Amino acid sequence: MVDRYSRPQMKEKWTVQAKYDAWLKVEKAVVKAWNELGLVPNEECDLIIKNAKFDVVRIDEIEKETKHDVIAFLTSVAESLGEESRWVHYGMTSSDCIDTAVALQMKDSLELIIEDVKELMNINIL
Repeated sequence: MVDRYSRPQMKEKWTVQAKYDAWLKVEKAVVKAWNELGLVPNEECDLIIKNAKFDVVRIDEIEKETKHDVIAFLTSVAESLGEESRWVHYGMTSSDCIDTAVALQMKDSLELIIEDVKELMNINIL
């Protein structure tokens, strides 16, 4: 994204923080789905949904060693949890998380664009 051409509202949707927020949203949704299917116990699901978090600085530190962004992210998330962390990313690939999260970011970005188009359509220039 070219900074000088980007509006603050759109830039916010594509920050590193926003990327990892989307990743965590996907991971939590998958945990909830596994819970609904009876694999993840209710108590552990609740702990993950309530307590799972990450630290961008910590992810960067971990990634320097692992050379893998998703492993670094998951390690940071696991540090915020106990044994229930075993259910985070269960049955997933890195692409499952990343691709779904990017789709969520695109949806959010398109909602902003749609708002702008609606506003533009309401302008009477003649």
